[in-house]
Amino acid sequence: MDFMLMGLFEWRDKIESRQSTATLKNLLEALTAIERQHYLCQVHREDHSLLEKAHTRLQDVPSDHVIRSLVDGQMIGDCVVHLGVELGLSIRNIKETMYNFPRDLNGQISNLLLKWKTFGKSNKSKPTIYRLMVALQRVTAAEGLVFLKKTYGVE
Repeated sequence: MDFMLMGLFEWRDKIESRQSTATLKNLLEALTAIERQHYLCQVHREDHSLLEKAHTRLQDVPSDHVIRSLVDGQMIGDCVVHLGVELGLSIRNIKETMYNFPRDLNGQISNLLLKWKTFGKSNKSKPTIYRLMVALQRVTAAEGLVFLKKTYGVE
């Protein structure tokens, strides 16, 4: 999954560096050329169960203690690229993290979360507990999601 996501971002960046817009039509043509056109048919269905349970306090920024607990407890797994994408980080930020922490999975996860928390405050999307929960749900980091639900009293 991580390699596919990285490949899609590389493809998009390459197309856009030529002053073109990457479209699904371009992607379909490329997938058809390699006889994999049905990859586009595998749509990820969104789970909205967290939205139904969202509390106003889930709109707060997660504390450093909570983030450290997630990382130290190794509750997220090995989904560095996928997590970075779900948190809304740029592919450049994700690559930089992977380069700076080449054999340190906890360091990579910690650095991604720190970047997300830091850049999000100055960006258009606030780094909230709810957004972190959704990201963990999407990358199937069940242990981390359970920890956040328990910490913030989400049933």
